Amino acid sequence: ADATAPYRRVLAPVDFSASSLPALRLARRVAPDAELVLLHSYEVPFAGKLHYAGVADAVLERYAGSARQEAYARMAALCEAAGFPPGSVRQTVREGDPSLDIIDLQRELACDLVVM
Repeated sequence: ADATAPYRRVLAPVDFSASSLPALRLARRVAPDAELVLLHSYEVPFAGKLHYAGVADAVLERYAGSARQEAYARMAALCEAAGFPPGSVRQTVREGDPSLDIIDLQRELACDLVVM
């Protein structure tokens, strides 16, 4: 359905695949004046098995922290490629299930459009 008012806040989940950049550009075209919120969700591979195997929580947290830092760096590069000035979009990185994180963040921030 067509929008009845301008979009105020747009959520754009990104996975850094080839479709992420076109999705961001589409989000900006569809809602040029809206706040743009980028979300990247990740899961630490084998975290449950590593924990079960006795790997220390501090080691797992460093592993997750590394993944988070890499995601923020990739998000910054994606924003630059899209032509977004630094600080012009909200960037969120979460550890968890992407499908659940998308729904949760959309509700938390009252995003009125999700572009994927």
